[in-house]
Amino acid sequence: MFLGVPLSVFLVFAAVLLIPAMWAFAFRFAPLALALCVCWMIGHLYMKQVTRKDDQRVLQWMLRLRVRRAHAPFRRHWGTASFGPLSYQRQTYD
Repeated sequence: MFLGVPLSVFLVFAAVLLIPAMWAFAFRFAPLALALCVCWMIGHLYMKQVTRKDDQRVLQWMLRLRVRRAHAPFRRHWGTASFGPLSYQRQTYD
């Protein structure tokens, strides 16, 4: 946990919003940089509030996004996505 949010979520969220804010400020787009920083602060406070009750909830959101992105073609056909700990591809035994 870092500042009340799981570390992996914090790093992804910071990379998505704070790095573009830094470049916007460097190229003299201060209002855009300020808007991105305000969005980051609001999102961080929201994630901190969610993880106060259940520390795994934000990680479950990230897992849901990852599974939905990976199974997009199947989701269009069947309307669902699933996650399993094992890969069901053909395994080779040496």
